Amino acid sequence: MSICSREGGHCTEMAMVCLTDFEEYAKEHLSKATWDYYAAGADECCTRDDNLLAYKRIRLRPRILRDVSVSDTRTTIQGTEISFPVGIAPTAFHCLAWHEGEMATARATEALNTCYITSTYSTCSVEEIVAAAPNGYRWFQLYLYRDRKLSEQIVHRVEALGYKALVLTVDVPYTGKRRNDIRNQFKLPPHLKVKNFDGVFQQEAAVTEEYGIPANTLDPSISWKDVYWLQSITRLPIIIKGILTKEDAELAVEHGVQGIIVSNHGGRQLDGGPASIDALSEIVDTVQGRIEVYLDGGIRTGSDVLKSLALGAKCVFIGRPAVWGLAYKVEHPSRVRQWWDPENVQGYRSVSMFPILGEEGVREVLQILNDEFRLSMALSGGPEHSNRLEGGLGSSLLRKLSSRGNGNDNSPGRLSRRLARLSTRHQSRDPPRPPAEPERLPALPDRPVQQDRPSTPALLVPPNNLPPKRKENATKPKLPPRPLCKVFSSDEHGSAVLQGFQMFRADETLCDVVLVPGDSDETFRVHRVIMASSSDYFKAMFTGGMKEREMSEIKLHGVTKLGLKNIIDFIYTSKVSLDMGNLQDTLEAANFLQVMPVLRFCNRLLISEITVDNCVEVERIAADLHLEDVQLNIVEFVVKNLAMLVDCGRYLQLSAATMASALASDSLKGFSEMELYHIAREWLDHDYPNRRSSVYALIRHIRFPLMTRSELFQISQEDQEEGSSLMRSETACANLLLEACNYQMMPFMQPGLQTERTRIRSDATHIVALGGVMRQQLVVSKELRLYDENFRQWRALKAMEEPRYQHGVALLGGFLFIVGGQSTYDTKGKTAIDSAYRYDPRFDKWIQIASLNEKRTFFHLSALAGKLFAVGGRNTSGEIGTVECYNMKKNEWTFVSSMAEPHYGHAGTVHGGLMYISGGIIRDTFQKELWCYDPVADMWSQRADMQELRGLHCMCTVGDKLYVMGGNHFRGSSDYDDVLRCEYYSPDVDQWSTFAPMPQGQSDVGITVFKGHIYVVGGYSWNSRCMLDFVQRYDPDRDLWDKVFNVLEPLGGIRACTMTVHMPEGAVDEPQIQECPLQPSEG
Repeated sequence: MSICSREGGHCTEMAMVCLTDFEEYAKEHLSKATWDYYAAGADECCTRDDNLLAYKRIRLRPRILRDVSVSDTRTTIQGTEISFPVGIAPTAFHCLAWHEGEMATARATEALNTCYITSTYSTCSVEEIVAAAPNGYRWFQLYLYRDRKLSEQIVHRVEALGYKALVLTVDVPYTGKRRNDIRNQFKLPPHLKVKNFDGVFQQEAAVTEEYGIPANTLDPSISWKDVYWLQSITRLPIIIKGILTKEDAELAVEHGVQGIIVSNHGGRQLDGGPASIDALSEIVDTVQGRIEVYLDGGIRTGSDVLKSLALGAKCVFIGRPAVWGLAYKVEHPSRVRQWWDPENVQGYRSVSMFPILGEEGVREVLQILNDEFRLSMALSGGPEHSNRLEGGLGSSLLRKLSSRGNGNDNSPGRLSRRLARLSTRHQSRDPPRPPAEPERLPALPDRPVQQDRPSTPALLVPPNNLPPKRKENATKPKLPPRPLCKVFSSDEHGSAVLQGFQMFRADETLCDVVLVPGDSDETFRVHRVIMASSSDYFKAMFTGGMKEREMSEIKLHGVTKLGLKNIIDFIYTSKVSLDMGNLQDTLEAANFLQVMPVLRFCNRLLISEITVDNCVEVERIAADLHLEDVQLNIVEFVVKNLAMLVDCGRYLQLSAATMASALASDSLKGFSEMELYHIAREWLDHDYPNRRSSVYALIRHIRFPLMTRSELFQISQEDQEEGSSLMRSETACANLLLEACNYQMMPFMQPGLQTERTRIRSDATHIVALGGVMRQQLVVSKELRLYDENFRQWRALKAMEEPRYQHGVALLGGFLFIVGGQSTYDTKGKTAIDSAYRYDPRFDKWIQIASLNEKRTFFHLSALAGKLFAVGGRNTSGEIGTVECYNMKKNEWTFVSSMAEPHYGHAGTVHGGLMYISGGIIRDTFQKELWCYDPVADMWSQRADMQELRGLHCMCTVGDKLYVMGGNHFRGSSDYDDVLRCEYYSPDVDQWSTFAPMPQGQSDVGITVFKGHIYVVGGYSWNSRCMLDFVQRYDPDRDLWDKVFNVLEPLGGIRACTMTVHMPEGAVDEPQIQECPLQPSEG
């Protein structure tokens, strides 16, 4: 159909009567690339097309004989009244359709008093849009970028310009694949720009562009944490756009947003997702009126608007139709337009039209939708209402087609069931009307209703003001408008059925099978059906092809009389009485007959009754019946009570499997390895002929490398003196001794020789803190302390050989290395040292290793690829850019590739076989660079910069993220300031993101990861001008900080790590200094 004739390129004929007319005009007159961009959906466009088709699957159920002479389409969104419930959704690049672009769109929405959501990717700036329509009601659509400062800047711009809300688009971690845009190589024409970012991306001009800005600027790591960040930088309401599931809707409510726009991005993102209208009901039901819900996607007619509101949307938004309106151009006022007018007797009125150019085209599109919406409301009859509707649109208004598309299907389905729960509330601004006067046409909902929900649909409840019915109808029962369905559930019924069966069994009524235990001729008459329903054994017997199916009497070999009686009693009564006298019989019967509730209870009872006196017998039962849970608990019992079992000798009767598992346990405490060796020998010697095959199975769990050389020599001597020569006769056992001797002879290589036999017998890791400079007299500490989480106390370990602070700390092979630092207090690093030591947690001892080639402090030490790397730092010569690598085999440090520039005060961590170094200070200037070192290639490469300048900060790895926090930088020209802002780096996308700021600043600290949480220990606060004694903890899962405990005295330059150690007995440290850590002091 030809919509217009062309005179000078513009349309002069035929009125546009629906949005489809505008669509056809736009397709004919816009360039192919522009049309394809606006029309595009992702991939095969299934979701885009379903946005339209979904409305066709919903049918209106009109009501008649209702007064529809007055209607009021006003509503409120986010507390602001708009004239009708249709706004403009965020769509990009309006200047492609009309040269005034978004300015024309803003004027149109201002004229009609509705909402315009300005797109981030506007071809007019937000300042130009506000100047064009200063009194318009506007929200701003926001994307979050890898550079959060960019997002923050535009938020502050629109807030200052008077925008009323932020619409955070969350469904674009990456741009969907729009095939025609790729084929057309779509780009903005040279004369158009994304003006909100004009000049921002000039430095990336050479980077491949995507829709007018450099590619890969959007942040794919956006998460719910960013909602909190956004709330922290603005007071504007936040509305989430792109939610399609109830789970995300609930999370949106929990995160305190003010609204949801149900949207699939016009089908331009994930192809195959739900249509927006199909997702609406689920989200409205979840939100339950706690926040407002809007809809975007597929609106083409006024009836589409009506259906959306009936399903619970507060307002709808249109995108593509607004652009079609911008593209429509008419120069002659020869057209007339007809629309429905309730004040006109004929129902329609004709109005001469002015030329339509840009702004007027958008107004025309919106007006058509408003007129169609009012007409659909009137023709549907609407729900019970007043001039201004305050509730839902009624349950009987809609019906959804069946999956087969049968239009005659009268069952309302899921949609109408949800609508049946909607309520209406009646408020009228007009005086009371005579009883015979019918209802009026509904206005739009001002807010969702959560209470006073009628039990029957509003439209089906007879109005109170209807005339009385005729007398002959008075005796007829009043039927409900729809069938009443109630579900009755009785908690007593099940037990009553069992009681009935028990009575039948007691009277031998209806019993159809006799069971005979294997150890007796006593008989038990039972019912097949109840036995089969309670026992997998009997179910297979009575329902399968077994011969017992037809037998009237069945002998159960392997089940005792006592066990069978208890099982039958349980099946008929749900109860059984057990003690250690009948437990074994009942357990064997439950296991044989596969009565799982009894079997599980017997397991629990058996476990709870394990003692030193009966553990051997319980172990035998568990082994015979293959009770894995009981066997595991026997091992745990032996591990915890081995000392008592040894004293009474009962351990000698334990099985080889239990002894081997106990000796392999890291939780075995209170014994040296030498003592455990003798316990194993005594067990073997107790019945050596029968236990000879278990020699290696036990002995291999003795950790010979943890013995001293004298102990190893003693074992060899004892073996020669004893007749069995156990260790020498078994080659594998002899190799264990040889392994231990070699381990002891290569002390520097021990971190690289770790096996299960060199591991400490400890089932817990602990936070360890060491060194630091004390605030009192600025004395440098040499203490090594372990934090006992159970008793919330610090325990002393072997002190370092010399005091130090601002040193390097790293763990390698379970050993703790400390390197460099300063031995006396000096702010310039002039007392830097080069010594290095290794702490052995097995023996609580220190040994000295090779010294560094250069003295250094304020540096970073990492363990990587089986080696240590000391990076940068400072000494009497100034800043250092060299990097040294420690080789355990040679016990020496060698230089590797240096950093690009000398650094000190930087931080580092390891991830994915690479070392990352962040920030620091170069020539008294704080840095935000991130460098990456590859030990295989011996090469440095630069990665994305941090968002903050910082030095003397800390860095660690949790999962796949590198966390940076604390430190300080210059405030103004010379003063130092704590950096509270925290950020993490995602190596896979080379991007920084922020997380919750530190409650209190800490510099020059110890940092460690313990049980998935980050602990920041001690340090110095530049804001408070004092050293600190507290420990702050960060929970990455909850994005929360808290203070957890204190170190014993305020310490700056302290270091920390998490390691497995023997918990020392006693040796509880007491605080040496009692003073407020936040009191300002010099130093």
